[in-house]
Amino acid sequence: MLDTGEPGIAARLDPAAFAAALDGYISPVLAHPPDLSPGADRVVRELAARGVSLGIVSNTGRTPGVTLRQVLERHGLLRYFGTIAYSDEIGARKPEAEIFRVTLAKAGMDPAHALHIGDNPDADVVGARGVGTRAASTPPASARRPRMPT
Repeated sequence: MLDTGEPGIAARLDPAAFAAALDGYISPVLAHPPDLSPGADRVVRELAARGVSLGIVSNTGRTPGVTLRQVLERHGLLRYFGTIAYSDEIGARKPEAEIFRVTLAKAGMDPAHALHIGDNPDADVVGARGVGTRAASTPPASARRPRMPT
């Protein structure tokens, strides 16, 4: 991100300045964390209580996986996910097969016995099915939120 404003600046920063810039870029979500979808915490806990192995396969944008883990921890949900694969850590993004393959391998899961649920039909459904995993799509978050009257 820094290099988009001034090419090569990231390489010229001393380690302390780079760390401060990185923190300033990735930490705002910790000050203003996203709300959970209604009932999401209950569903995660109930599935885990039933012995369902849960994992995360997620594309990251501005917020890297290391920070998203902190958000999950603050919501009390991190411990329920045995395998977590964020695109910035894996080096592949959904719908690329690699992010699904790596996640399934880490979980020791046969693709035929897994179900991937996501909110993007192209990235989630097409990507998961491409590696032999069942897939389902939920409505995008914008469609689930109540709209204010205009």
